[in-house]
Amino acid sequence: MLGLYRALLAMRRAEPALHVGEHRTVGADADVLVYERSAGENRFVIALNLGAGAAEAALDGAAGEVALGTSVTRLDERVDGRVRLEGGEAVVVRRS
Repeated sequence: MLGLYRALLAMRRAEPALHVGEHRTVGADADVLVYERSAGENRFVIALNLGAGAAEAALDGAAGEVALGTSVTRLDERVDGRVRLEGGEAVVVRRS
C-alpha cells in the first residue's frame, strides 16, 4: 500500500492534469465513481470501485492505457470505453 501511495504522489507531481487541471465527473453509479482530470492535451480518467464486488465502469468513451492502479498487473493494459474493476480496485487511465 505504501508503494502505491508513493507512486500516486509521484504521478500527481509529474502530471499537471492531476493537480492543477480541470475536473469533470464522468459517472457515479452505485459503488463506482469515474472522473476525468485534464490540463491542455493531457487527460486522465480515474475509475474507482468503492464496493466489495466486481463492477463495470463506463469511461464515457475514453480509450487509453492504465498508467497506475491498485493492481500492478494492469499497468499498460489497453482499455476502450469500459473497464471491469474488482472490489476495491482503482485505475488511472492515460487517455490516448
